[in-house]
Amino acid sequence: MTKLETTEKIENRFLVGQPCEDDSIDAADYQKKFIAAVEEGLAELDRGEFVTLEEIKKEFSSWGTR
Repeated sequence: MTKLETTEKIENRFLVGQPCEDDSIDAADYQKKFIAAVEEGLAELDRGEFVTLEEIKKEFSSWGTR
């Protein structure tokens, strides 16, 4: 799936149903911010900027021993 296809699917989700119950400015602002955040997250994945599940498990297990 390309970034464009993913972005189009996200945008289509908002066309079908709003995450907010109303059509206020706040709802429209939320939509724009949500789409921007998802696009940034996808870009971070493309750049290899992520934490693996194994790294999270290792860090999490160390919390109980402190």
